[in-house]
Amino acid sequence: MLSPLQIRTVNDEKEILSELGVIAELAQEYAAHSMSYNTKRSYASDLRDFELWCSSKGLISMPADPCSVACYLADRVANSFTDPKGKNQAPLKASSLARRLTFISKAHQIGGFKFDRQHPSIQQTWKIKKD
Repeated sequence: MLSPLQIRTVNDEKEILSELGVIAELAQEYAAHSMSYNTKRSYASDLRDFELWCSSKGLISMPADPCSVACYLADRVANSFTDPKGKNQAPLKASSLARRLTFISKAHQIGGFKFDRQHPSIQQTWKIKKD
């Protein structure tokens, strides 16, 4: 089992170490479940995008508040954005939005955090996108 990385930061060390622990667990999960390389890349990119979005809004990504996730999803479906690699992206389609929600939920599960993907805020955002 991987242990959380021990890195000193100028930010709240507990929050950063918790996030790094989640990433370490995620790496272990990847190895254990034989996901395709492209799936792993997509998930890592999705997580990084969510973390950067949260950071830009002053929000915590792990554990995320369901209302923050709903706002992230709404923003990504309504607006173009710059991805973590600096590329301009069009608003997300339903399949990409579903993958992001699935992975945010999975990252919480791996990190041992409670996350309710059925929260009314998330479901209302999802319903609007599907309509």
